[in-house]
Amino acid sequence: VALDVIAFDVVGDEYSYYDYDGDGDPTNDCPFAHLVVNGVKYCGTSGPAGVVPSDGTMTWVTMPWSQSGPGWKVCWAAQPPSPPSPPSSPPSPPSSPSSNWIAFSPGCVNGNNLVIYENMTTAQCQELCVAYGAACVGFEFGVDHGGDAPTDYQPGDCQLSSSADTSACDGTFYNLDFYFRPGGPGDACSVSNPCASDAFCNFDGGNSGSCEACSDCTSPGSTCYTCGLPAAGASDCNSACVASGDIGRRASEAGGKGPKPLVLDSSLECSGNISLVVRSEGVGATLDGQGRSRLFSLSGGCSLTLQGLTLVNGYSKEDGGAIRGSGAGSLKLADTSIKDSESEGFGGGIAMTDSGDVELHKSTTSGCSARRDGGGISIRQGGALALTESSVAQCSVEGSGGGIALADSGDLSLIDSAVSNSTAAKRGGGIQFESSGSIATFLRSTLSDNQAASASALYYGGSTSTQGSVDDSRFVGNIAENAVTVTAASEMSWHPCALGEFMPVRGEFNGDVRGCNVCPERYFGNATDLEAAACSGICPLGHFCEEGSALPVPCPAGTSMPLLGASRREDCLTCPRGQHQPDGGQPRCTACPDGTYSADTGQSYCEECEPGGYCEVVDGSMVRQACPAGSYNPETRSTSIESCLLCPNGTSSSDTGATTDSTCVPCRAGSFASGEGNEACKRCPQGFYQSATGATSCLRCAAGKFCPEGASLELPATCDPGTYANMTDDDGIPDCFDCPVGSSCGGGGAPPVACSPGAFANTTGLSECFRCAGGSYQSEANAMGCLPCDKGSYCEPGASRPLPCEGGSYSDNTDLSAASQCTPAAPGHIAARGSTEQTACGAGSFARGTRNEVCELCVEGSYQGATGASECTDADPGHFATTGSTEQKPCAKGSYAATVGLAECASCDPGTSSGTGSDSCSECAVGSYAANPGQGECTRCPHPLSSGSGGVTCSICKEGYYLLSTSVDPNDIWMAPTEHCKPCPPNAFCPTNTTLETLVVPQGYWRASSSSAALTECRSFGGDGEAGKTRCAGSELDAGDASRRRMMEEVSPSDEYCAPGFYGPECRLCVADKHHLVDGDTCRDCLPLGSVVGRIAGAVLCVFVACGIAAWAYSKKGWRKKPGYIGRILRLVDRAVVFYVGMGFTPKLKILLGFYQVCIVLTTTYSARLPIEYTSWTDKLAEAISIDWTGFLLPAQCLPFQSRLLAVTITPASLIALLLLTGIGLRIHRRRLRARAPRSASQEQSEKGNAVVEEEEVSVVTAITLAINAMNEDESKVSASAIPWYVEAALGLLDFMPAALILIFCFVTSVSASIFRAWSCQAYTISPPG
Repeated sequence: VALDVIAFDVVGDEYSYYDYDGDGDPTNDCPFAHLVVNGVKYCGTSGPAGVVPSDGTMTWVTMPWSQSGPGWKVCWAAQPPSPPSPPSSPPSPPSSPSSNWIAFSPGCVNGNNLVIYENMTTAQCQELCVAYGAACVGFEFGVDHGGDAPTDYQPGDCQLSSSADTSACDGTFYNLDFYFRPGGPGDACSVSNPCASDAFCNFDGGNSGSCEACSDCTSPGSTCYTCGLPAAGASDCNSACVASGDIGRRASEAGGKGPKPLVLDSSLECSGNISLVVRSEGVGATLDGQGRSRLFSLSGGCSLTLQGLTLVNGYSKEDGGAIRGSGAGSLKLADTSIKDSESEGFGGGIAMTDSGDVELHKSTTSGCSARRDGGGISIRQGGALALTESSVAQCSVEGSGGGIALADSGDLSLIDSAVSNSTAAKRGGGIQFESSGSIATFLRSTLSDNQAASASALYYGGSTSTQGSVDDSRFVGNIAENAVTVTAASEMSWHPCALGEFMPVRGEFNGDVRGCNVCPERYFGNATDLEAAACSGICPLGHFCEEGSALPVPCPAGTSMPLLGASRREDCLTCPRGQHQPDGGQPRCTACPDGTYSADTGQSYCEECEPGGYCEVVDGSMVRQACPAGSYNPETRSTSIESCLLCPNGTSSSDTGATTDSTCVPCRAGSFASGEGNEACKRCPQGFYQSATGATSCLRCAAGKFCPEGASLELPATCDPGTYANMTDDDGIPDCFDCPVGSSCGGGGAPPVACSPGAFANTTGLSECFRCAGGSYQSEANAMGCLPCDKGSYCEPGASRPLPCEGGSYSDNTDLSAASQCTPAAPGHIAARGSTEQTACGAGSFARGTRNEVCELCVEGSYQGATGASECTDADPGHFATTGSTEQKPCAKGSYAATVGLAECASCDPGTSSGTGSDSCSECAVGSYAANPGQGECTRCPHPLSSGSGGVTCSICKEGYYLLSTSVDPNDIWMAPTEHCKPCPPNAFCPTNTTLETLVVPQGYWRASSSSAALTECRSFGGDGEAGKTRCAGSELDAGDASRRRMMEEVSPSDEYCAPGFYGPECRLCVADKHHLVDGDTCRDCLPLGSVVGRIAGAVLCVFVACGIAAWAYSKKGWRKKPGYIGRILRLVDRAVVFYVGMGFTPKLKILLGFYQVCIVLTTTYSARLPIEYTSWTDKLAEAISIDWTGFLLPAQCLPFQSRLLAVTITPASLIALLLLTGIGLRIHRRRLRARAPRSASQEQSEKGNAVVEEEEVSVVTAITLAINAMNEDESKVSASAIPWYVEAALGLLDFMPAALILIFCFVTSVSASIFRAWSCQAYTISPPG
């Protein structure tokens, strides 16, 4: 069957310039691992799609130097047999699919395809899928026919599919749309096969389950309610419906026409083992957290897929500004953006902890920030992270991993993705990867323009057993404080490393890293897995290796290389003369064989030795030597000088390399040649002669004869001075001639004598030569004149050569006769010995004074930019100059030069910095620091720290924050600033370097101790709004309040926040003894105890008198008929009583009083509060009828606590007793009135016979009952003697008992609340926070 290639991606024939198999075509070799089908090699991405193996065999070939690694894909499968034919005539479907089919447009599928139909509509394709049966779960519209171009995907093609798993879409397909059939209620469902929009998957089986209608969520028979994964019952079922339907609907509505952000006040929560898909169609929806809310929170195994969304302005005080997963499932983002989100913990955009895999496809994360690690994305103790065609940009973090941070997680994969412009305060400006059991893979990805203190692009600490992989990826434009771009703490392999390249798998990489490094010159690399700079090894003997050499290049013929590590063609050594090298790539040249030679260097062959010479070995090389003069050689291939034949006696030969004896010439007369091999004949010496030719010796001159040198005859000696004898005369008679010019002749037989150097003879016939005059010279003998002296020299008389001017002087004249006539060199100039002109000193040097022969370099600390200078200039402050400087150089940032003339700049001390060219260092401003010497700029303190001026570290809190404890180590403050610097408490003021003890308490506020961060606003306590500010001075005392502070310390040293004269909580107590607070801000003297007792007695008396008068007046029935106010008032009271009784107000009043009692005791006794609507009026009523009269008669501060509590307790009892005594008194008074009234005799007799009460016969209760009945009939008929006094007293008690009960009912609860309130204290915080 035909092969259907799913993926084929191995190393192809990348080195197309080299023919590995030697067939003349370097492009078809597949030199590495490859597949062979039907004898055809497949490598790269050219898989055998559609090829049918003729013998059923496929062969996988692995070359010895092949390698494999992560990302290599070789996967193929046999195409399945054709499915059963669909209905021959399916009914004419509608033009588009039914609405309940789910569409992914554009989409893809990761599953098995069933069958392809051409020229279909989408609706027809849907009908075919239905007719095919349960195996078809969906169809693709626009199908891959096996090619790689978009033209291979036809929009009219329909392909039925058995899988709807869109989670593995990798963007490599050109499908137009994918539709799949969602399940309805009762149908099976899974992560890849969701339910229809009106149902949800209950996931009863973990990752699979059955579809349920959302309307059934709350029904008792719902499987979700009884056994589904949402365990909390109906509420979770409804949440599942909302998660699968409503959120998607809201996001879709937010997309619509004219996108409008969907603002979220709180994060969307998803818990439970469900898969939530939020997809936006059209222009895309935006979810906005408004900088105060996270957007998605995942837990309980919930998986989330986002498609086509934009998430902006997410915020979290914990992890994950936009998305947080804790114990969640997987997270997938497609065509989704996360922007401008922030977290106070990990992951400014995404934070996943103990969760599943995270995938980003064509998605971006930008402008996010975090306090901990992972400015954009943080994965901790979770699954893998994969980015495909996605980016993370412009993110920042105060920890590590400006863009991405993974810790103890799964694998990291970046394919066609980028991480850029992100910043980390620590390391990993782009990515921080620390997962010892996982690896990172980078394919065609870029990490650029990121910044960090170290590892600005990537910190990699992955698996210790498996290498990470970097394939065709770049790390450029990244900036680190220590210049390290990539730190590979664990091994990483780099691809594709070509032949001639290497890349270390571990270590630190500085600067831009664009892939593998080329092998340096002198080394070669013949493999693709090289890690060290030595590559495959040093270049061998006889070869050279240029930079990036895959193989050593042999030195050409005629050259050699006897050393290892040659780097250029020019390094190959040319074979010297007499040696040759016929082959290339040899370590040394070879000497020519005997009888041969190489006349030139660099010969690859040797020539035969010609006649006239011989070939011999000289310094190890065969060299042809010409036969010397006086010899000859007619033979070839001669090997020694013995091959040269010598000329015979009496002959000579001046030719070298002679080939015949014809060059041997006989000596002429006056000369001779003794022995063989003479180069030239010798002249007969003076006193000898030879008249014959070919002579071997000369004859001695006879006595009295003159025989000059070379004489052929004997001559007489008779010439005068100034003349000489002709020694070439052949007649035997000597002739005297004038001495020639350039010579002198002494006469006789002496020959002419050449003038010596320094003399001359410019005429003939001189017996002596003339000396050269001063200013001229003659260096040769036999001269006819003298030459002018050279420039830069002087010539004394008779000089044979010019003498140079001394060093430090010069001359351009030609007539100097003494050294003193040379011109001295001027200041700033020099003149070397024999100079014709002076030379100005160059920049950076000087010459002080005259006659200088050399210029001196400017010493350290000075410079000279001009030429011809006699002095150097000291370097200015803020600059330095080294020896021989032509200019002063400004001090670099972080250094300074305080004075002039310095050779180097001093480094700024820690706590200071300087700019370029500074003469001093400036202290770091408040809020910045310089921890190291030599810093050019001070670093801003991290939030929320600050520093003092000139700080070397940041160990104090900045304005608006305070230091929780002053005992903490400054290093601990630096490492965890937010744990030690806390925001200023409400209403307090915290300038820079504030501690908990020194935070400023404003006027009008008070705190319980310097260890408390809780400020209490001082209340007015009866005064105006400024009373609290008057008592509570706070701690805002400036220098002008020194006297006030001193007064406070003297009067109330323990209450530093109170004004003078006040102390205690909220400064409400008076310091002075026996004083109390008045109007909230004034202390006054307490009244004397006698005055208070008098007041109390007067008040009691007034109450007693008033009650008595009122009762007496009310008892006067006749007064009701009187005109005036008294009668009217009494009648009004009677009507009120009648109305009160008639309306039945008593039970209603009891109910109100009972409610009042409950309200009073709830707060004080039971520490409970009713709503303010119920208690506002009862509180006011309680205050109005409170029995705590001690506060009115004598303020609280004027009365001891025990006395005040006793007074509060006794007061209501005293009032009730007073009331009852009033009743008794009235009864006794009325009894006396009856006793005084006149009586008739019959009345007295009747009273005696009919006493109402017989004391000896009845009990007291019976007596009282009888008395009441009698008085009810007619009180006027009852005499005083008829009722005993004690019965009257009892009646008096009964008269006022209802009023007493009312008082008890009203005031007992108030008194109880007051008693409990005495032990109910207001709490103030005195300990530090936490």
